[in-house]
Amino acid sequence: AYHREVGEYLAQTSITHLFAVGDLIDHTIEAVKTLNPSIQVYKFQDNDQLLAALKEFLHSNDAVLLKGSNGMKLKAVANEL
Repeated sequence: AYHREVGEYLAQTSITHLFAVGDLIDHTIEAVKTLNPSIQVYKFQDNDQLLAALKEFLHSNDAVLLKGSNGMKLKAVANEL
């Protein structure tokens, strides 16, 4: 339910892209796609794929919000960025 709630919130914001990883993120993705199909959604199998995509996509002065549990190890992604 919380993952869907995050998707509902994101759908109401001005974000343009959602880069996602993890099994439970599917609930977030579904809510975003349903409520705001203009947001481009990308899902990755692991943090290495996510990081590679972000490094190619991001430009100077872009803002990134990393949201996940400690178990998702997104701190390593943040450190690399």
